[in-house]
Amino acid sequence: MSVTHVLLHGLGVEGQAAKRYFESHTALPVRLFDVKAEGSETIEEAISLLGPDTLYLRSPGVPPEDALHRAALDAGATVTTPTGYWLANLAPTGTVTVTGTKGKSSTTALLSALLTAGGVSSAPYGNIGRPVLDRALPGETAPVVELSSYMMHDLQAPEEGRRWRHVVTNLYKEHTDWHGGEAAYREAKLRPYRWTPPCPGVAPSAVIEAAGLPGTTVPTEAVVPLDDGRLRIGGEAFEPSAYGDAFASPGLQQAVRIAAAAALPALGPSGVLAALLTVLPSWEGLPSRQARVPSRDGRLWIDDALATVPEATRQALVRFRDRPVRLILGGKDRGQDYRALADEMAAFDVRVFGFGEVGPKIASLGWPVFGSMEEAVAAARADCPSGGVVLFSPAAPSGAPHASYAERAALFARLASEA
Repeated sequence: MSVTHVLLHGLGVEGQAAKRYFESHTALPVRLFDVKAEGSETIEEAISLLGPDTLYLRSPGVPPEDALHRAALDAGATVTTPTGYWLANLAPTGTVTVTGTKGKSSTTALLSALLTAGGVSSAPYGNIGRPVLDRALPGETAPVVELSSYMMHDLQAPEEGRRWRHVVTNLYKEHTDWHGGEAAYREAKLRPYRWTPPCPGVAPSAVIEAAGLPGTTVPTEAVVPLDDGRLRIGGEAFEPSAYGDAFASPGLQQAVRIAAAAALPALGPSGVLAALLTVLPSWEGLPSRQARVPSRDGRLWIDDALATVPEATRQALVRFRDRPVRLILGGKDRGQDYRALADEMAAFDVRVFGFGEVGPKIASLGWPVFGSMEEAVAAARADCPSGGVVLFSPAAPSGAPHASYAERAALFARLASEA
């Protein structure tokens, strides 16, 4: 049955953009459900609209157990997100999607920059900031789209002839409460590889082996080997750390490696090397990803607020392994295990200052826990010698009283400016 109307669930950035698209490009009636929005349907009215002829587009943050989402599935509606609709129906064949637990934003930005430097029309979209489904659709040959697991939970397979390249940076334990378990989270990230035929792409060999992915998914390690900080691209060695201390971080080295691997089909080895020489010298990084925060107290303040798993925090510690580090950990408990991180810290000059819901786990490892993030930062700063690093790399997602990573990052920046 063909679609006769659209029901948008959630009017955040992506929902508002989708509304503009359907009103500008189609004649389909658009109905809205968002309890915070003026003109919204009631929940009863929204449910009454559902049927096999409904295109139900949920905001990525709407969880699987939501009542309207479940009703849409039960009614046989077409269920996806605005980004999922664009991928299934409008994405050009040169599209590249990027996902993973960590590093996907940096990889998306670097890949788009490499393609552009190599003469391929590209721009970053998706979770990194710009919705793909909007009044003005992407006009590039190779848009690079960052996908969160929330966007991919019910991603629909496109028609057989429409496939794009899919890139996975890594997979750690994350968002298990939203997806209903780690297995469901991982499958959401890998969904394009499971279709018939699958999307081609690159992923870590460990992910490929653990999930039994098809041969169209190539190990990143086989495409661009990395040895002692040096990438091997078409037989040539390339050392990212020569272009700034930020590239000493294993996380950013991996982002460069994955972006280079994903750019190879379009640019070839010589084109990728030339693009890296253009892009890396001026690379400034992204906010809240091991970003320097202004301060005048003689210490290096680093905002790594998006490091919400222990594996990401370890990468920041490796970057600053030659300095004393005072590490602020804390936030919501999503089942993180900090024991491996604690074992690895023995090789560094690191002291931990904890806060938040994960406090009991932090305390069990012998680290002090404070009543608030502000108190933890103050204690870390007081203990940090001149020339040392005050590192906010929480290894846990935001939790009360902080609504988002941006709120915690802003608080950290204010405390740094006042130090």
